[in-house]
Amino acid sequence: MHLDPLSNTPGDWKEAPRARALRLLQSWIKTGELGRGTLLPSERQLAIRLGVSVATTQRALSLLEQEGLLVRKDRHTRRVAEAAIDSSVLSHTILIFTGTEPNSDIDPHSGFIKDIGHGALKAIGDASLHAMVLHPGQMTSIDFAQLLQHRPMGVLVSDLEAYDRLLFPELIRAMTQASVPFVVFGEHGFAPVHDQILTDHETGEYEIVRWLVNRGRRRLLCVFPDTRPELAAARYGGYCRAMAEAGLEALPMVRDEMNDLVQESTPAVFRVRTAYFRGLLAPLLKDSDIDAILAINDRQAFEIGAACRSLGHLEGDRLLVAGYDNFYREANPWERDLFPAVPAATVDKRNYDIGLALVQLLLERIEGRLPQESQVRKVSPVFLPLR
Repeated sequence: MHLDPLSNTPGDWKEAPRARALRLLQSWIKTGELGRGTLLPSERQLAIRLGVSVATTQRALSLLEQEGLLVRKDRHTRRVAEAAIDSSVLSHTILIFTGTEPNSDIDPHSGFIKDIGHGALKAIGDASLHAMVLHPGQMTSIDFAQLLQHRPMGVLVSDLEAYDRLLFPELIRAMTQASVPFVVFGEHGFAPVHDQILTDHETGEYEIVRWLVNRGRRRLLCVFPDTRPELAAARYGGYCRAMAEAGLEALPMVRDEMNDLVQESTPAVFRVRTAYFRGLLAPLLKDSDIDAILAINDRQAFEIGAACRSLGHLEGDRLLVAGYDNFYREANPWERDLFPAVPAATVDKRNYDIGLALVQLLLERIEGRLPQESQVRKVSPVFLPLR
């Protein structure tokens, strides 16, 4: 019998010893490395293989006895229960927090965050596992804690922030206390005490700026929201790096203080947003040599484009507006009416691939193939020139 312990690579965060012991023991039972009816090695031997103390090992074994995965043969001997592997359908089920709706007509390059869930569902199916979709708007922390008592295989959190960012720390606490493996997408403004997949936004913005500079643009202005400081910082970092490499001055970031105050675009909202940007940008563009504006996403690029058009700054491509997220094709009719052009460029964040990567990382954690410390991986976006 070969039971691989985790390595002790240094890092910012280490999994709690009891949680680590529980997860590894559960994984060995589920994968058959500790088969039905198998006698367990001694507590001391297990402690060495798990990389924890004997006392921690004893507590983990007691919890597995309570769950019915282990049975005690005598005072010092335990074996895997005959029905342990079949104890719950949830032991082969990954829970997904996402607003994704089932859809067979999926564009792998769509810019919508919901397609992270589509990619995750595909990866879970390919692994011959079950998936249970939990809609963030219909789940409380109490509901979730009760569900975790049934020992799901793992949890994936993708587009939670679109619903309730305040729920996030409560979910992290519940999953940690239940010793259930989990993985999270995105920057949430909390310490990275969990496995995480991020979009490499710095590289995405860097590629846009480099392309604009190669097109002869020299005075580039970033307009980013107040509500996502971690995203704005990453994007502005890529902008500054590209400008420095080109020997150009990096202009201060302009903050969009109205961003995310409304959740959907309507003709009225678009007109209000366009008027807002007209007032915000008019004094900055007057008698200036700014020749490109970097928007936070394609929707904002249409709003900024419409504002600049009304100010007379778009004639002859004198001023280019670049977007992000690659959903410009889904622009609403009223957006195209006021800004008939497309953004100068955009970025495909590869949301579908992010879903695949989330599941891969989670399965590596479940199977004990990762170091103790939390793992943070970045998915590089793809730059797309549109003009």
